[in-house]
Amino acid sequence: MGAVCGFRQATLMLFLNYQICYRTLIINDLGINHQYFLAFLKNQNNLGDAMNILLQKVNQGPTGSIFAGKMTVKQLISSYKIDVYDPKSNPTGYQRTLDEKRARKFATFLRTELEAGKTPIIPTAILLSYRKNITGTPTASGIDAIFPNGDPLYVVDGQHRTNGYRIAIEEYGLHDLLNYEVPVVIFENADLKDEIRQFLLINNTIKKVKTDLARDLYNRLDRDGSHSLPVEMTDEVKAHNIARFVTENKFSPWKGKLSGPNEKGPEFWNTQMSFANSIKTLINSDSVKRMPADQFAKELVKFWAAVEKLMPKSFTEAKSYLITKNNGFVALNRVFTRVYSHLKYSKNNPDPSIEDYRKILEEAGEFMETEFWERGNEDGASGFGGGYGGFTNLAEAICDELQNNGIDF
Repeated sequence: MGAVCGFRQATLMLFLNYQICYRTLIINDLGINHQYFLAFLKNQNNLGDAMNILLQKVNQGPTGSIFAGKMTVKQLISSYKIDVYDPKSNPTGYQRTLDEKRARKFATFLRTELEAGKTPIIPTAILLSYRKNITGTPTASGIDAIFPNGDPLYVVDGQHRTNGYRIAIEEYGLHDLLNYEVPVVIFENADLKDEIRQFLLINNTIKKVKTDLARDLYNRLDRDGSHSLPVEMTDEVKAHNIARFVTENKFSPWKGKLSGPNEKGPEFWNTQMSFANSIKTLINSDSVKRMPADQFAKELVKFWAAVEKLMPKSFTEAKSYLITKNNGFVALNRVFTRVYSHLKYSKNNPDPSIEDYRKILEEAGEFMETEFWERGNEDGASGFGGGYGGFTNLAEAICDELQNNGIDF
């Protein structure tokens, strides 16, 4: 074993100190794994005891101190950690599984720039979280911070760039990047809730990426009584909870058919996130705005059970129909709030049965016939087009038909 490790280390020394044509093959063919590579980097970077980073303090209110600075790529990839969700090993993770394609695209960009004799310009800072107090020697504008060996810096925003640097070095052999400087922003003494809030703020407000995993975890943290939910996230989390209840309810046509975070497979019709997004704009409708998420989901399940009774084939052969696609649930979830309003106020029935819903939906005529939802039927749902505008027009057409047949909203 000692001889093997010695051989690996000698090979890596060559890798780090000489330009060679087949450096990628050396890494891959020798089976040098990522963990060994990082351990080697730490030794070469003299990080055995601690890592020093010169940081400037940025004051954003009495509890909003953050630090800005720079790290070398060598320091970054030797110390980072990403809190990836795994239902068994890390159920409190909030980051999605790495999109290898995105990370590799960034690595390829770095290689292209370097091969063209250019220095890559990447001005955007990577946001990191240190879950302890930052300590070190004070300076005029900040601190010469010391991060003990083994203390991770959690990547809140920038996991694909961070992994892109790693791929560029490990697989493409771009060891010139080891001393490349990266702007970073680090906030200290953060707990899990703080990290998730920042992740949601950046990715749900500033950027648009999937945040269903983080919303779900944030809500679970709130339910155990340890955290309070910020007002601006209440509607999103409530909608996400409704979608999750709908896919877990044993009487729901959607049971097991809406994929959650990091779930993929042919058994799924759609995603919980898409379903939740269709609900988010509806939960403040007069008839349901004070309704708890579980009650909202209960009524929605009954409504969809009625739809299934009228058009069973569109569920048993879901791939051939649009009812379980965005066309269907965006339009029909809007119809649900109108139908429930009719039952609650006009019929004085706040707890309708599946049969109550079915009788009303039956009045929608062809809109509740399987053929209308068949894929490619331009005289049916397909004719309303894609996008929320088309789905909204479809919902209005269904409601108009119900009103024409005596259902008042």
